[in-house]
Amino acid sequence: MFEKNNLQFAEHQVQENIEGDKINITFKIFEGQKILVERVNILGNNVTNESVIRGELELDEGDPFTKLSLDKSISNIKSRNIFKKVESEILPGSSNDLKIINVRVDEKPTGEISAGAGIGTEGGTFAINLSENNWLGEGKRVGLSFEVTGESLKGELSYINPNYNFLGNSLRYNISNTTNDKPDQGYENNIISAGIGTEFEQYKDVFTNFGINAAYDDLRTNSNASNSLKKQSGEFSELSGSYGFSFDKRDRKFMPTDGSIISFNQTLPIVADKPFISNTFSTSSYHAFNENFIGSGKLYLTSINGISNEDVRLSKRKFLSTKRLRGFRRGKVGPIDGSDHIGGNYAAAINLEANLPNFLPEDTNTDVGIFLDAGNVWGVDYDKNLDETNKIRSSTGLSASWISPLGPMTFVLSKNITKADTDETESFNFNIGTSF
Repeated sequence: MFEKNNLQFAEHQVQENIEGDKINITFKIFEGQKILVERVNILGNNVTNESVIRGELELDEGDPFTKLSLDKSISNIKSRNIFKKVESEILPGSSNDLKIINVRVDEKPTGEISAGAGIGTEGGTFAINLSENNWLGEGKRVGLSFEVTGESLKGELSYINPNYNFLGNSLRYNISNTTNDKPDQGYENNIISAGIGTEFEQYKDVFTNFGINAAYDDLRTNSNASNSLKKQSGEFSELSGSYGFSFDKRDRKFMPTDGSIISFNQTLPIVADKPFISNTFSTSSYHAFNENFIGSGKLYLTSINGISNEDVRLSKRKFLSTKRLRGFRRGKVGPIDGSDHIGGNYAAAINLEANLPNFLPEDTNTDVGIFLDAGNVWGVDYDKNLDETNKIRSSTGLSASWISPLGPMTFVLSKNITKADTDETESFNFNIGTSF
């Protein structure tokens, strides 16, 4: 509407009229007084470069001034999550048709360290993450993570520039190494991968991403491995490309209370010893029924299939994370080869959640929620005789997020409703973090 009517100085008013037990709300959009921005002052940024803040502004010196553009600018700066507080002040300019804007920020610690663990029927898992969200005061994010189980070790280093060259495009790099040592199942493998990608807003609320990834996989088997698994032994390399789209109508990215997001991503081979095609579709919807009850529903579908009659390698097969299917250990659901969970060609999950932000007194700094998860992992292309344990898994439970004196803590207590005999469950999971 603003573009159609060329409302460069658009303003709005909201009127509420109470008639009996009804409230009539009227929104008035009109062209306000023609005022320009004379100067924008950035205050309070002792660590953060001024260019990082200016890169999020929707208005600059010489632009038409509207309260709508200023509010959106402040919201953009807050979404960077590197400031404790962001405020604006409008002052008279050198003439009646000019305004001076002061943007004042209150910086906060942007380094984070978190550790998490899960306890289940077959041992536990441990993970630690280090991140810096304002690297060198340039608003860039650097992360280092490790995940350890009794059979595997994974490490990843990532770097993200959320606003590359102040064009509104994000640029990301990552490199990872995963080692699996499973002598009882008859194999060990080492996977090294590196990738680069970008994401940008193509149209309003429509985001596009592109990426390229290189990987090397060395799989070695011994006499304990099945015949089907021995056929996958060897060294493999690949170069793949990916693209995706998302339509984001959430009211905010962090802890949304309304709206939805729909996304689709696909990975295709460029050069690969074992070519494959992978597809992923996900959607999430949020609705605040009242201030005490925020509901959400999520759907996740993913698949991977070999090309030219090639089987999908063991390291590429699909699993469900503990966020998609709580109450079960990651990678311990679905088809098994001998005693090893090998993942599937297909995976799906549905999540229903209810967040109860006011269930406990405000001074406890704790949010409580309940959930119901259901999912499945199935499909074995390299051996049709394997037991796929094609069964819907489900769980319910409680989750809690507590802002403790040591830092934020999250707890998940789960109870399985349905499962297969070969599944490994995880009844309790917690995570603790702090800032520096």
